[in-house]
Amino acid sequence: MNEIQDPGGGAELRRARIRAAALGAGAAAYSLGILGEAVLGWPLDPRTAMLSELAARDRWHRGLFQWTDMASAGCYLVAACASRPGDSDPPGLLSASLAAFGAATIGDALSPLDYPVSFDDPGSPRRAERPDGSGTSASHGRHYVTTALASAASMGLVASYWREFGRQPGASARRRLAAPALLGLLAASAASLVSPKLHPGTVQRLYTLGFSALCVDFARRDLARSNPASSDPAHAVAPR
Repeated sequence: MNEIQDPGGGAELRRARIRAAALGAGAAAYSLGILGEAVLGWPLDPRTAMLSELAARDRWHRGLFQWTDMASAGCYLVAACASRPGDSDPPGLLSASLAAFGAATIGDALSPLDYPVSFDDPGSPRRAERPDGSGTSASHGRHYVTTALASAASMGLVASYWREFGRQPGASARRRLAAPALLGLLAASAASLVSPKLHPGTVQRLYTLGFSALCVDFARRDLARSNPASSDPAHAVAPR
């Protein structure tokens, strides 16, 4: 595992603490949408509706979900700025993935859907709630692009996690399997869009929670590195 190599200790320790705080806060904010929909009494069916549908233009609660997305994105951008080449292997992959994910998530929040697209499903009991007319706004179309970019960026973070934790000798089964499981969920999420019977909303929420868990693990790593005692080999961060 990589360790901070800073004779003075100050600058890199501060950067590690900033990364840890930003990653932890970003993970919490990114998962907050799931808690928010529960508090609101599940305004959309979580089995079939994607989280971004909660921020559609016609939803009265859209602001809550847009702002949680913006908050998480801001945290990930801070974490990216506080990262340095060498924090991940290959150098720069983690910081680039965090920056791209944060930027794409901001794009998501600023390009809301016109309405919950799960209403388009032929068997949806709320199909009649779709807006009249066949046209959609530019924002509706852009949302698909920003979502695809965010998904691609998240794959970079998953790859960084595998290199940092999963492939290390002595890594726990949880850490060895985390990255493959997340990539499997991402593939399942894409495949589940074919039919609501495959519960795309459920798969996406599982991926969201898993992605947040990886960010928390990175935050724990940086908290351990920010401890000056970690410069002692006896206190090195060990794979778990």
